[in-house]
Amino acid sequence: MIITTKGATGDQLDDIISQMKEFGFNDVRLVEGTGHSDASEKIVVLHGLGEVPADIEARQFMALDYVINAERADKSLPYHLGSRQHHPELGSNGHSMKVNVDDVVFGGSKPVYIAGPCAVYNEEQMMETAFAAKAAGAHMLRGGAFKPRTSPHSFQGLGEPAIKMLVQAGKATSLPVVTEARSEGELEILLKHGVDMIQIGTRNAQNYEFLKETARNARRADGAGVPVLLKRGMAEDVHTWLGSAEYFLYDNHYNVVLCERGVTPTSSTVGRNISDLPAIMEAHHLGIYPVIYDPSHSTGDWRFIESASL
Repeated sequence: MIITTKGATGDQLDDIISQMKEFGFNDVRLVEGTGHSDASEKIVVLHGLGEVPADIEARQFMALDYVINAERADKSLPYHLGSRQHHPELGSNGHSMKVNVDDVVFGGSKPVYIAGPCAVYNEEQMMETAFAAKAAGAHMLRGGAFKPRTSPHSFQGLGEPAIKMLVQAGKATSLPVVTEARSEGELEILLKHGVDMIQIGTRNAQNYEFLKETARNARRADGAGVPVLLKRGMAEDVHTWLGSAEYFLYDNHYNVVLCERGVTPTSSTVGRNISDLPAIMEAHHLGIYPVIYDPSHSTGDWRFIESASL
């Protein structure tokens, strides 16, 4: 990681990048949220990826008068790009990068509320729920079309027809929509119908091939990543969760929001899952992502949602 002085010019950045590539970095990236378009206000942070020879030392970059810091990444971390220690532009007080879904901003000064049914059953149900969510103050609409169920006898979702109903309800209420994809084929369907945010569920949080596929293929026409809501795996620790998110940053897909949804209990409890609220704070402390909380799956009982949310 290299940090420049405020006011570093484009030519100076090109000089740094050229030297980094000569030293063996095969991928050099300007960190999102920094840049030299407003040189009087911003530092510039560059991350270099690749196997670097052991004899390359940070002081070789520190010799440049427009570099204020250079250091190697901590190889013990599975999430170099998403580590807060490598993003000085965000500070150490919990600020995260911002992710925009239309006019909705994750990581801003206001909380974001997402509401909707677990599964889409029919158009009437979806429309009624969408308008109720809008009236209650929701900023986004959700609804399941492809349902990962424990039992094959359970309702598996309506599939593509449900996506159409969800998108239609979103347009009718002017609410961006989010829903889950479990496979590359389902991802293609969501993108075809213009779903605003792709959810990766708890069962796929460590499906690394699918994470790579989504990071590579969930793109807008301009190449920007379609926003992704990455739920925590049901038995993931925070470091592993951040490692899952790293797959997106590695592919230059920075529109990632994390969602804490509870962890699987090791013994019988009242709820289906255990709310792990400290994990939200730890994810903020260690990583750079906006983090939201799912009180529904965390408790497994609608009666507890309001209390869990407070």
